[in-house]
Amino acid sequence: NGRIGQVAYNNSNNSLLFTTNNSTRMTIDSDGQVEILHSLVMNKTDGSYIKFEYNSATRGYLGSERQILSGGSEANMALAATGALAFGTGGSLTERMRITSTGNVGINYTTPFNQVSGTETTLAVSNSSAASLYLNNTAAGGHNHILFSGTGGALSFYDKDRADYNMVITSAGNVAIGRTWANTKFEVEAASVSGIAEVAAFNNPVNAAGTGHGARIIMHSTTDYHRGVAIASYSDANYAVDNSMVFYTSVASTFYERMRITSPGYLKASNDGG
Repeated sequence: NGRIGQVAYNNSNNSLLFTTNNSTRMTIDSDGQVEILHSLVMNKTDGSYIKFEYNSATRGYLGSERQILSGGSEANMALAATGALAFGTGGSLTERMRITSTGNVGINYTTPFNQVSGTETTLAVSNSSAASLYLNNTAAGGHNHILFSGTGGALSFYDKDRADYNMVITSAGNVAIGRTWANTKFEVEAASVSGIAEVAAFNNPVNAAGTGHGARIIMHSTTDYHRGVAIASYSDANYAVDNSMVFYTSVASTFYERMRITSPGYLKASNDGG
């Protein structure tokens, strides 16, 4: 008789049924839970939202960003919690990711916190065998890289396209480049080639005319890096072609030149102070 909808009470389970066109669209059970069988549409010019409460205390929001977040826009959606925000998957709804109230993110890790200084924002990834972060570059010529912490305590940088390790920092803090192990603090291994392999380069890109430009490697055994020895590349006259190798020792926190191999190959010993 022209009726398009109705509300009915179900005595068997104390629920309310909302129907249109003789089909149930929404149910409110005796515990107050709401089941919507199709979609929930909310329309408000300045944004709509759903607020979630527990014991009259606000726990979170879902809806228009403008209504939920400071400075938000009605064109965007927002999901917010007054405490931590957790995400679960699987039939048992196991927690997979959590964003804490301070902004730290944990993946398979329920208690991400400021690990180092106590002030930085942390992304924590946890796994019982190898926790990893995958970086996928889809641009032409781009490589895919994996940063992961393995069972041996090493931090590895792996190039998935080359199927090889770029760098490994061992559990002892040693750095290996071109190999997966290091017995000293820093070891570099070049690819096997016939002839002389270019293993490492130290550069001062000043690219300026004049003398006195170069790059120096310092080795020292105290907190004062001037109390040690050094070796340097040094421009004698023309920075582009005339470069000497200079050797230094130190006295009272000052480096002094002791020997020089000039660009033409002459050897000069000196005692310029100290």
